[in-house]
Amino acid sequence: MKPLLIDISKWQDNDGTPQKMNLKLAAERGVAGVYIKASQYVIDPDFKDNMANAEEAGLLRGAYHFANYDRTKSGAKDAEFFWSIIKDDPGELPPALDFETRDGIGLSWIKQFLETIKSLSGKTPVLYTGINVWDILKDSTNAVWVLEYPLWISNPNNNLTAPVRGIPEVIQNGNPNKPNIWTRKNHPWTIWQFSYVGDGPYYGAESKGLDMNVFNGDMSDLMAFAGIGEVDPVDPQEPSDQYIRVIARKKDGQPGWLMFRDEASFEYPEVLAVGYGVTLKLLDPEPINGLWHIETARGRIGFVSAGKAYTIRV
Repeated sequence: MKPLLIDISKWQDNDGTPQKMNLKLAAERGVAGVYIKASQYVIDPDFKDNMANAEEAGLLRGAYHFANYDRTKSGAKDAEFFWSIIKDDPGELPPALDFETRDGIGLSWIKQFLETIKSLSGKTPVLYTGINVWDILKDSTNAVWVLEYPLWISNPNNNLTAPVRGIPEVIQNGNPNKPNIWTRKNHPWTIWQFSYVGDGPYYGAESKGLDMNVFNGDMSDLMAFAGIGEVDPVDPQEPSDQYIRVIARKKDGQPGWLMFRDEASFEYPEVLAVGYGVTLKLLDPEPINGLWHIETARGRIGFVSAGKAYTIRV
């Protein structure tokens, strides 16, 4: 199954109420990750709260910058401003550039931004765009360099009736329309924004609508995209029965992932993945419903499979 992602900003929050978006509810209802607006020409006022709340909810997090040429005139300056906001906690997912306006921005501005944020962050950033803005850029059909950057394509399915919940089958099994250069080079998409009319309140937003996205892969692919197994491993000095280590492998024998749940049931939604080699502290000496009750190095408590092919005591 392809994971569900959402993207949010201050517009999902009602300024007239004290609370922010309920991202724990989003996680409980199947959201795997969230892209959070950090900046445009100013800092998004909900950015830090949204990042902290998403981390507490166990969601994979990424930050994005909305491109505005008229305020800076420089892709590098925008990238530096963006990085100054997110550098202390950029999240797990690669940073993203949201290019959806045609206010003077051209290929050179976009390339400059992406190259600068890649240099600053050490991660290859994501480019969010749509056919209607990308394909009208001068020389965009020949800009092969852009294929280096993962594509987050805005291509909503207008046949989906609001409010949308989950990933409809037509999306789960489908593909978006891509701009010319990606289509001509048969280059894959990474994230597909398939609807602007997600059920906001259902996922904890105070807005009626919510942007809905699907990741092009499964949960283990999403974790690999984030570049993490889960957290920094605990490394006990001596073997004991107080820890387990993840030994899960993929079908080809390569290191794999183990799904983490908040409740002791395989029926409960998977909220993140734990990477091969990660050591976890046992909270109960015996499995509960076939799952170990564990604590991660960051203090998150949950459950992972006790199957012999997935974990060993250490």
